[in-house]
Amino acid sequence: MLKQSVLDGLNRQIAQELAAAYGYLALAVWFEQQVLDGFEKYFLKQVKEEQEHAMKIMEYIQDQNGDVKLEAVPAPR
Repeated sequence: MLKQSVLDGLNRQIAQELAAAYGYLALAVWFEQQVLDGFEKYFLKQVKEEQEHAMKIMEYIQDQNGDVKLEAVPAPR
């Protein structure tokens, strides 16, 4: 069983990974609108990487019988 402080930190990290993915997605959309396909593809790759990080942390929490608590992800600026 995870200590509560560790569990809280892991859940916060999930939110941070998803917020990073959301930010990268916003960049990818902007680059697509500017017809800069290479940059768009790069940032879409980063989106997947951040999502994978979040999923790995989520799976670890579940493997430890902890509760995953998803926080709201703010809109990217």
